[in-house]
Amino acid sequence: QVMTGFGTSGPSPWGELLTLAQDETGERALLERLLDLWCGAHGASAAALYMDRRGSVEQVAAVGRGLPVLIAEEALRQAEPGRLRLPGGWLLFSPPGLPGAGGSGGGNDPLPLLLASALKSMRLRQELKEQQFQVNYRVVELEALYDVGLAVAATLDLDRVSEEILLRAVSLLDARRGALYILEDGRYRLDRTFGGEAGRWFAADDPVLSGFLAGSETA
Repeated sequence: QVMTGFGTSGPSPWGELLTLAQDETGERALLERLLDLWCGAHGASAAALYMDRRGSVEQVAAVGRGLPVLIAEEALRQAEPGRLRLPGGWLLFSPPGLPGAGGSGGGNDPLPLLLASALKSMRLRQELKEQQFQVNYRVVELEALYDVGLAVAATLDLDRVSEEILLRAVSLLDARRGALYILEDGRYRLDRTFGGEAGRWFAADDPVLSGFLAGSETA
């Protein structure tokens, strides 16, 4: 049996693709199978699907070898592999200049459309995961602020409150080390540390400290 548009003979791959599409954990396997079919239909030795990122494109699935994992946008058009633009990404393949690889195969090749659809689905899943992470992180932040507020209201012990603030800050930032300073007489005095030592004093007008607090310098 010959499948129109796939350029392959043998059993239909539609059932296999449908099974992979219905399995949420098989998303990458679906992309790789589509790429494998595309290589078979166009005689490519390797093909990879890329998703648009900020200033670059990142590989999300590939078959064969030799295609880069990350490519800057400005370098993409000078890339040696052949390329096909898809909504939200690119299909790169080698060797370049394959017959029919630059288009839709005379309108009978469903693979570019399937690849574009699968790429869009992957992007939507990633965006949902990122949004859910932000929501969960915000909940953790609010819980930490609430706990610190309870600690402040429950005691007048400055040491206990300071320790609670430092531990919560280190936890929220997923940091390995932390230090809490108190502003006194125009300079910051070290109150306590977590995970390592720190300088005992910093001048409040120290330009390095100001840059660090503004996010333009590293500790």
